Amino acid sequence: MNSSYEGFLKLSPNVQIDFFENEISITSPWVSLKLESTNENPDMPKEIMNLIKKNSWNSSIIQETLKLIKGESLSFSAPRKSLQIEYEMDIKIPSNPLDMIKFCCDIDDISYFEKILPEKFSWNEKIIKDEAKISSNCYDPITILELVRTFQLDHQCNSIANENFINKLKLLQGEDENKLAICIFLTISQTLYVTRNCEKSLTPALIHKKIKNIVEDFISSERGHDALIQASITSLKKEFELPCPDNVIFPETKVAMELLKLSAMKSPLAFAIQVNSFEGLTKESSDIFIDIMKSSKRLEKSSSGIEKHELINKNEDHGNIGNIIASKICGINEQEMLLAIRLAELNSIIGMSVLERISNSV
Repeated sequence: MNSSYEGFLKLSPNVQIDFFENEISITSPWVSLKLESTNENPDMPKEIMNLIKKNSWNSSIIQETLKLIKGESLSFSAPRKSLQIEYEMDIKIPSNPLDMIKFCCDIDDISYFEKILPEKFSWNEKIIKDEAKISSNCYDPITILELVRTFQLDHQCNSIANENFINKLKLLQGEDENKLAICIFLTISQTLYVTRNCEKSLTPALIHKKIKNIVEDFISSERGHDALIQASITSLKKEFELPCPDNVIFPETKVAMELLKLSAMKSPLAFAIQVNSFEGLTKESSDIFIDIMKSSKRLEKSSSGIEKHELINKNEDHGNIGNIIASKICGINEQEMLLAIRLAELNSIIGMSVLERISNSV
């Protein structure tokens, strides 16, 4: 990679850009945008098209354009050449999802995961490796985190489990409130488990001095969120006949928190990406979920705790915590990069499995 690209933005993978006479169309599985020419710059689309064809990412007009769409994960930062490795991870990284779970967790019965997990990881690690490389066996954590986010979003948006979950909620919204309540209850019971076990899974990251203050603030800001989720569950149980939430926690949910804990112990980058998995991805599903609850007289009161939880996360910019953590990290080696990528893919897989279980529950 040309050193003049240092710190500049580039178009993310899984993003298509099309040029028309007066506009640029940028599309991805998670968002679509149009950038139109203006009176101040009527030739903007044509100029950008020519620069991209020449691979001139350091052009000022390209950079200004990509800054506009960076919040949509449509662009990523080129690696910073000044970064150096301060320590090198030296562990064997599992090469498939099942072995990764065994590496992360002490599970009595692994047979369930043998049934649901794919035989191998599928994300294109080479793209991330090539784009994030600074020098021999040194990679930029910010570039990795931003590229992994695009793979997470792509997986989420293309997953039939995610689509089926949203469709099931919408279907039950007009047909069967009792079944809808079961789906909602199962969903927020997983959230309750996450919030109750959040501090225990985050605390190991305090050993990393460069991010210790960030982690301490994040842990503090997460305290009390379980009470908000519990309030929603208590309200639901007053209106519907439902079991104890402790009895409906899925194995995937428990594993997800173990992945977060292991990341916190082993790698600040893997930890940053895992935090983003919980906090920093698209909130479209959450918004639909809350809107459906609020549209029902029997469910509306139960939406309050969930909505407050989401609002706090938004107001305190929890979706950006992973990025802040990554900005404090030095260069990393290939093994740590692979650990972070594969843990992220595994988390995406089990996240979609949770949605599939809920959709099939009624």
